Amino acid sequence: MPSFCFVIVNYFGHDDTVACVNSILAARAERDQTRVLIVDNSGEQFDFCDTDVTVLQTGHNIGLSGAWYVGFYAEVTQSCDYVIFLNNDATVAPDFIQQLSKGAETWGPSCAFGPRIYYSQDRERIWSRGGEIHRFGVKVVHYGENALASDLVAGDFETGHLSGCCLILRVAHLNQLGGPDTNFFFRGEEWDLNYRIVQAGIKLVILDRAHVYHDVNGSHDRFSPTMLYFTYRAKVLFAKKILPVWYLPIWFVLALVFTHLVTARRFAKAGGRPLALVRKSLMSALFEGLNNDKILPPQTKNGC
Repeated sequence: MPSFCFVIVNYFGHDDTVACVNSILAARAERDQTRVLIVDNSGEQFDFCDTDVTVLQTGHNIGLSGAWYVGFYAEVTQSCDYVIFLNNDATVAPDFIQQLSKGAETWGPSCAFGPRIYYSQDRERIWSRGGEIHRFGVKVVHYGENALASDLVAGDFETGHLSGCCLILRVAHLNQLGGPDTNFFFRGEEWDLNYRIVQAGIKLVILDRAHVYHDVNGSHDRFSPTMLYFTYRAKVLFAKKILPVWYLPIWFVLALVFTHLVTARRFAKAGGRPLALVRKSLMSALFEGLNNDKILPPQTKNGC
């Protein structure tokens, strides 16, 4: 049976993180080799009696990508076969580790995996079931969103993208790739990992019988100006990494016009924020992304 280390990032989400870890501990089977590493960016205290749970305090908010990087290169993670980056606002099904072990043994060591992810508020409805990256649109499309489980035929399949809510990667593969890119801070790190993994010839597979339940937006409000800033800074950085040099200026101009005229209105309406505030956040992200790859929180530049 392969060994797994769950890396869970906490940022003032104590109760969610505890629920997440408890679901993992409850899913363990006898003789399995499952470890849990909480990378805490907020200084909150955790008290787990289980010796398989480790807490690593970063001392300040280094973002999700930074915490993934620190967690991945921790000794406890490096000693396992697979690292599982799991959102702290998610929980796993009781047979998750069993299904994951079966899938890993069936597909072999040349794959990365993702589970079928449900809404935690509606455990009959899918939130994500694979997806794909549209390279020239710098866009990620998730499959299965809002589909009813009863309408699907369960079965593992290859896909083009795995959700960052639960990324299951072979430690040896990620070591070869150099770990997560800490420039992203929060948002975009999953796109980058997926892209690099595929470019390295590693298959992406959905283990359709391994289930995760996600409290969507439980850890953040994705339509807030700060989150929109992170998302669009990440888009620019990702574009700079994957687009041909000749096409990058074309993409940027198109993104600038479309964001100003269309996207800002959509996000303002979805989030209930003033259009001017949303547009300012998005425009700042696009222009700042042109000259600076390292993403930090807007305004303060030293915290989230």
